[in-house]
Amino acid sequence: MSNLLQRLGGQAYRHPWPIVLIWLLVLGAVMGLAATSDGRISSSMTIDGTPSQQVLDQLEEELPAASGGSGNIVFTVPEGARLNSEDRASAIADAATEIAALPLVVDRSSLAPTNPEAAQSPSESPGPLILDGVPVPGVVVSADGSVAMLQMQFTMPVDELPEGTTEEAVGIAEQAVDGTGVTALPSDSLDAMHPPIGGHEAIGIGIAFVVLLITLGSLWSAGLPILTALTGVAIGVGGAFALSNTITLTTATPALALMVGLAVGIDYALFILNRQRRLIIVDGLSAGDATARATATAGSAVVFAGSTVIIALAGLTVIGIGFLSVMALVAASTVALAVLIALTLLPALLGLLGERVCSAKARAAGPALAHAEEKHVANRWVSFLVRRPWPVIVGIVAVMGLAAIPATTMDLGMPTGASESQDSTSRQSYDAITRGFGEGYNAPLVVVVHPADGGTLDQQEIGAVTTGLQSTDDVVSATLMGADPE
Repeated sequence: MSNLLQRLGGQAYRHPWPIVLIWLLVLGAVMGLAATSDGRISSSMTIDGTPSQQVLDQLEEELPAASGGSGNIVFTVPEGARLNSEDRASAIADAATEIAALPLVVDRSSLAPTNPEAAQSPSESPGPLILDGVPVPGVVVSADGSVAMLQMQFTMPVDELPEGTTEEAVGIAEQAVDGTGVTALPSDSLDAMHPPIGGHEAIGIGIAFVVLLITLGSLWSAGLPILTALTGVAIGVGGAFALSNTITLTTATPALALMVGLAVGIDYALFILNRQRRLIIVDGLSAGDATARATATAGSAVVFAGSTVIIALAGLTVIGIGFLSVMALVAASTVALAVLIALTLLPALLGLLGERVCSAKARAAGPALAHAEEKHVANRWVSFLVRRPWPVIVGIVAVMGLAAIPATTMDLGMPTGASESQDSTSRQSYDAITRGFGEGYNAPLVVVVHPADGGTLDQQEIGAVTTGLQSTDDVVSATLMGADPE
């Protein structure tokens, strides 16, 4: 392996332009394919084979109108005010009626209770919003009248709706209650899709560049690991977007590939670059010989480290969850690209730099640097660890065990509005629903009912099921979302 890598690094250093051009062509091709792809990102995460997913699949097949995405618009008023006053209730009813008339929204008016008295809930429980003695379809109001929720059902998943559909529904609600003292807050499912890659990564790259510049003391040396890491990430993430027509990408997929790709890309390039600089400064080798030897030695560590990361990520495919497998494979591909780029493109770029990779001042300080390293705090620290291995091992295990204690009380779950920032409308909507109706309204369960004998269900049987669910412990309310006309 070392001999092969040494020849590879030496050839790349002596003949840099063919390798640089090959990587440029790969980058250009991937960016071109990504630009022509629709780049669709899904916000939904399905787990194939689970009973819940089987129920949803059955619902999509037999009752498509009720299998699409859903969302809520929450209406709130200042403390002490109520939403069920005539003007506010009328504004909310107008919003509900206009939204229900949208082409991709399921009209729930036919499912509303026809008897207002029967629709009324006890005063201590949430119930439908009543206007002129008639329940407003799809709108439920809290017991204290401070929070109302308009529940919407779309005919297709939210992430597949035409652009602007959810924004139009939210705009209708905001315009209807304008001037009434009511605030309309969309749920997280109606929130506009945020780009999975934003400015935070650019800030991190800038900080990494400053740290490398201070550590290495050279603009060229600090820029090379950043450049190679960005190249690998661009090809890896761009390739994922190019394939988005055939694979389903979730918002976490490009974000994970970007973070992992930048981390390993900078590290792997830095392994080789730092080794090459030491061979030049301390051992007095030429830049070409140092590059070949660094690729052979530090490059072997890069291959080993990259292989372990790739195996660990690819192991996630064993679970058999589709979106998780795609996420793992995209990240693993980005790591593989980081390894290949560190072993080929980096030596080629070093070949273009030549002896400029180290300044004359750094070379002159080489002998003094070698002598200073013997007394360096890092050298003394490693010597201490080697002389006392068992106490160090026990201490590390104890510290890691203490650090893992919070994991015993960790709550696992999918991202919801509760994970958003406090000032976002999604979080405010989530908190308002919890405050007005309870935690369960933020995560309702869907129950599909069908006759065991393959016949049809009449209204009495459906009503009996709804009543039975309503009387179940910890069930606050049960509402009919739709029925198959057949």
